[in-house]
Amino acid sequence: MQKKKRKLLLNSLVSDQKFSLYAILSFYELMKRLEIQGPARFAFDYLRKWQNQYCNGRGEELTVVMVALAFPNIHLEPEPPYCYAEIAPFGRAHFYRELMDRLKALSSDLRKELGLSRKDIQLFSNSRFPEKPMAWAAGLGFLGKNTLLIHPEIGSSMVLGGMIVNFAWDDEEAPVLPLQSQCGDCRLCIQACPQGALRQENGLVLERCLQHLSSSETIWPGTVKAKWGRRFYGCELCQEVCPFYKRVSGPVSHFPGYLGPYVDLEHLLSLDPSALRAYLKPSVLGRSWIPVRALYRNAIIALQGQDFRAFEERLKSLASGADELLADAAKWLLKQPRRKQ
Repeated sequence: MQKKKRKLLLNSLVSDQKFSLYAILSFYELMKRLEIQGPARFAFDYLRKWQNQYCNGRGEELTVVMVALAFPNIHLEPEPPYCYAEIAPFGRAHFYRELMDRLKALSSDLRKELGLSRKDIQLFSNSRFPEKPMAWAAGLGFLGKNTLLIHPEIGSSMVLGGMIVNFAWDDEEAPVLPLQSQCGDCRLCIQACPQGALRQENGLVLERCLQHLSSSETIWPGTVKAKWGRRFYGCELCQEVCPFYKRVSGPVSHFPGYLGPYVDLEHLLSLDPSALRAYLKPSVLGRSWIPVRALYRNAIIALQGQDFRAFEERLKSLASGADELLADAAKWLLKQPRRKQ
């Protein structure tokens, strides 16, 4: 198939999947852009290592498709459960699965139309690939001071992914250039972070970020517990204060792995670890790298400020148990005031 026809076909097939944003460029062009961008240099190093390991150093014959899928807000319902904890908007349904399903459909079409094999196409989303810098280099947005990819019209409420395809892409028509930061002197996200995890010059201090800590099995100091509030998983304060923050009606018409905006703590804390894993398995919180113990700890600490008297026997059992992570959380909570309903 002629190069021009192949490019038109790929553009058409990607467009058919109705991603919110997409860009297509050669692997060579992507690497060239990452190499000259200081903060994105780690992405260049990662992809160079991947290229040498899986492609024998061959990059001139690869094409990169970067995509973004905006997700709608799932608002808090008017009457939450008696004791509850909130889930950050990106975790309320499995939007990564929705994006990956579309990428798989695109991959199937490419194999059919271009005679490619499964080995010729590498799919990724919420993966080890440096997706934010790759999306920036492809022109899908700019990297904000909150370290997230931001599109001027969509904001940062989107999931990212893409594919690397084993055929050459001619960049004769220059792809969209990366967007320069539009943050200016704004410091709203830096000021809003309850943990001071964002730095003007050094970006994100990961070990201070509540989003990172929500899946960490480390014992938190009391100051972190107090700032956790009613969260169950995730934090997006640095997004909510951003002038570019928007809730658009994205091309997501159904919600795979739906959890909703909160979890019922009475139900959740009645489950043993295996039952909790089964309950969360269809959702984005069912990922293998999110420890069940961390989610239990999150749920216990989220009871602060609520009437948790009905949980006291369970909490006392955990406080005297062998699991140090849960014992620490339970002991801390039992010292907090019980709010009567």
